Amino acid sequence: MATNAIREALRQLVNRLEAHPTVEFIAKTLGRPASARALAKAQAAIPSHLLDVYGEVDGFKLEWRFRDCSRTFAQGNGGSLWMPSIAENSRGFRIGFEVSSGEPVQLLDHAPRAEGFTRCAATLQGEGVVLFDGDEICGSFASASDFFAAAIECCGAARWLDLFADGARIDAALAIVNENRARLGMASLGAQGEVVEERRS
Repeated sequence: MATNAIREALRQLVNRLEAHPTVEFIAKTLGRPASARALAKAQAAIPSHLLDVYGEVDGFKLEWRFRDCSRTFAQGNGGSLWMPSIAENSRGFRIGFEVSSGEPVQLLDHAPRAEGFTRCAATLQGEGVVLFDGDEICGSFASASDFFAAAIECCGAARWLDLFADGARIDAALAIVNENRARLGMASLGAQGEVVEERRS
């Protein structure tokens, strides 16, 4: 993946959201690239492919919704993308929700599983990201950069992770992701996140 690809993709998404007349932000922060010192200090605790992402952006939080839609996030209104900074990540790593216990974790997820946004969880393993449905492996990403690229492409919509897992929930996930993308004037995605229909704004 090209250098600064994740940072640039986040900026492009923010620009598109800011230009939409009915989008409102609940949170919008984009950290600077992590310092060489912070990256070196974190080498023992964080895999190198995740450090590559921190080298582009030391944490971000992007939550948004359509003001003119009465549905909740879980029902498909808006998106949520979150990654803690290296400093916030000192006890573990989780995407999309705070670590409420004191136990270190290495779980990637786009939203609180307790609220039922997805049953699919992604875990850092070696130099990649493995998707689990319960105890069963159901998919994977080659790196954390690929994981975040997919999340951004899906605008952080509820259940986006289901789109990249082998299972029966792909159609429901695809409907949520593509409804949000259509309202933003973006191309539709296929069942593996590929662009299948070009839109003209």
